[in-house]
Amino acid sequence: MVTAQAEEDRAEKVKETLAAIEHMEVAFAECSGGSAFFGGDSIGYVDIVLGAFLFWFEAVRRVDGLEIINANRTPLLAAWAERFGGSVEAKEAVPVTKVDLAVQYINKYRPPPPPLRISGFRSQFQPNNVQTLH
Repeated sequence: MVTAQAEEDRAEKVKETLAAIEHMEVAFAECSGGSAFFGGDSIGYVDIVLGAFLFWFEAVRRVDGLEIINANRTPLLAAWAERFGGSVEAKEAVPVTKVDLAVQYINKYRPPPPPLRISGFRSQFQPNNVQTLH
């Protein structure tokens, strides 16, 4: 999703990512049994694995405005993300600066936007107007 070159590819990756997160919502409901975390009342392996992606999710939100875990679409995961992100363990493992680095990474590897085309306007700097000196 982050490095998809074409807009259509990015849209497809967003669709796949959101579908996967919806599966995680179901998995959380089944695994947690109403507890705060996937394995119960304390942070476990699955929490750490999914929690490792939260700073990427926040970076995508900042760059694209897309909330991957959204309280309307995945309310259990949204509440879990708040609990996990607020834990001492998460704060020590993934400081806020990691989100800033992820934003920089996305911006660095994201393809540049297509050039602005204005109907009826031709620039002397467009490649098809290059003149060769002999």
